[in-house]
Amino acid sequence: AKRLITKVHPAVKDLENAQNLSAAELNKRKAKVRKEISKAVDVVKVEL
Repeated sequence: AKRLITKVHPAVKDLENAQNLSAAELNKRKAKVRKEISKAVDVVKVEL
């Protein structure tokens, strides 16, 4: 399930150009993606 969310979730697209970012910017984006994905996972749990 984790892999599917990572593949599909739009927030992950922010990390596609990760190799071009500074470490600080990368960490910010990773945190954002984690937050967005956890929201999505909460929604999925509720729907089930």
